[in-house]
Amino acid sequence: MDDTYFPDELWLDKEIQFTSPSPSAWKLTVKRTENIGLLSKKECEDYQATSSSIAVFECHRSSDPTQKADVAIYMQIPNKGTQALPPDMRRRQASDEVPKSLQEELEAYERMAEHQIDFTPQLLGFKHEKQDVDGLVPDGFISYMAYTKVPGVALGEGVYRFGDGSDIPDVDLSPDARRRIARYDIPKGLFWTMRRSERDLIRAKFNVIYRKLLAARVRIWLFPFLNNLFWDQNAQKLYINGVFAPTDGRVTWRPLDVGVWGLAVHPDEPKLGLQDDNDTDFVAAGWILKRTVARILDRLSKRKEEIMTISQCQQIGIKIVPIELEDNSTSAERPRYFQAIPRNWFVQHPIRPDYSQFVKQRTPHLLLLDEYDAEVASKTGPDATIDERLAAEPQARVQQIEMILNHHIWHALRVDMPKGQSVLIRAREWSYVNMDDSPTLSEIYLGYKPLGRRSEHPLSALFEVDEQRLPHVTMVVEHYSEEEAGEGIRTHELAYILLAMQVRYSQPEFSEYKTIPVLLLSFMTPRHGRIMEAYLEDRKLTLGVSRLYSFKTNIEAPFELFESWLLGDPVGLTSASETSDKASHEAHIA
Repeated sequence: MDDTYFPDELWLDKEIQFTSPSPSAWKLTVKRTENIGLLSKKECEDYQATSSSIAVFECHRSSDPTQKADVAIYMQIPNKGTQALPPDMRRRQASDEVPKSLQEELEAYERMAEHQIDFTPQLLGFKHEKQDVDGLVPDGFISYMAYTKVPGVALGEGVYRFGDGSDIPDVDLSPDARRRIARYDIPKGLFWTMRRSERDLIRAKFNVIYRKLLAARVRIWLFPFLNNLFWDQNAQKLYINGVFAPTDGRVTWRPLDVGVWGLAVHPDEPKLGLQDDNDTDFVAAGWILKRTVARILDRLSKRKEEIMTISQCQQIGIKIVPIELEDNSTSAERPRYFQAIPRNWFVQHPIRPDYSQFVKQRTPHLLLLDEYDAEVASKTGPDATIDERLAAEPQARVQQIEMILNHHIWHALRVDMPKGQSVLIRAREWSYVNMDDSPTLSEIYLGYKPLGRRSEHPLSALFEVDEQRLPHVTMVVEHYSEEEAGEGIRTHELAYILLAMQVRYSQPEFSEYKTIPVLLLSFMTPRHGRIMEAYLEDRKLTLGVSRLYSFKTNIEAPFELFESWLLGDPVGLTSASETSDKASHEAHIA
């Protein structure tokens, strides 16, 4: 009995009559699939579910055998171990509720009808009844839903095959093509036997219709793939077929969806790639950007030096440009994707004098640096005092900068602040990323393992835009090593920046963005700091680097400047929806 609950002897040639949404009658001809969900009584209670079997039949209209359709039947079945019980005992399990999955599918069809979606099956009929006394569960539910068949042929079979791509039409496998490896997971089926021009046409049509489907707040249930796409060659029209479900409206079109559906073969590792890097199969999906980041990280892991020259950075694909944080009159560039808090904001909202006085009396180290003296810091022998030993310790010197910066941001009460915004962080639209917020940006705190020595170069603060409205990231890194960087770039500075980009490019909510801006505050020995801005441009990492600022004395320490950039305004990128529109337009042009 567990093999089927819809035996051919009982169901084939059976007529199903509907009155809603309009009268029609359909005769079942072939059972295509049956999915059985057999549960025990305890499982039903634990999962708040009901044992059921769902069968899909091919059928034709009773009055016109040339009109084909499908009928899905949802039927309650007896729980495990109760099939042999008499009908009256099986009746005790009866539920007359429409299964939740069917309710959701019906809602999806209603939404598609409201939005006049014409590239999916159309609902022909629905009815919900009770099983009769001879049913498997007397008085248990049995529901029927009929819907049209989409024209065309499926573009895939729902499985992958291995190959080197040589059998795919119009794939460039010449020696000049930047191939990395000769085995790929290629979706099996019609799509990857088509000419490149037709593949591009289908991808363009997919981007249009899938966005319309999501705009109707409908998606394919579970895992969409090529077998859910049907291509009508004569009409040059693409259809989506499968089990549909409603969404809450937050599911939006992403460039990488072409790969999720099997319309592009994407590399899972940095060294993989089916076609030349310029192939729009990849570019349209945004994977090239992730691969670029991974490639630079891989090159970085092979560097033995802790500090790299500008020339060495260029060799691994990093363009270094000077940036100016204060004076607009210089020839240096300003940061492109971040805008500092205006200086007059700090004039209007300085730290409250009474608060400053209180802290300086009780815990002065929270607002005042122990001023750096190179001669004192050089005294490390057994006769050195505790203050001298602390001054000689790079970690203590650098941590003091971050401690005061942290206090300015989180604790220092300010003048004339709106209610509920007494401190700087509350007045800005940035959220602190905790180490416990996995699996998001928090994994960056672990550093880049191939470089090692994370404890000497810890990430001490990490921020993202409130509600993840934009992909911008800001962070603070400390360096405790004795070696001074000068104009060189520390490998750990680069690693944290690249890790942030790598995580962002992997997050679906940011898949529309080709640019992931990262701002880094970097504090180092003897007691200095600088700010970096990074983003990908033309598949190269552009790294803007400010001059080194001194934090040796309280008078020269530019805390306000650094916090104004750390929590400034994210700029330079449009909203996700506008970026998505642009990406779709570019895909059509390509």
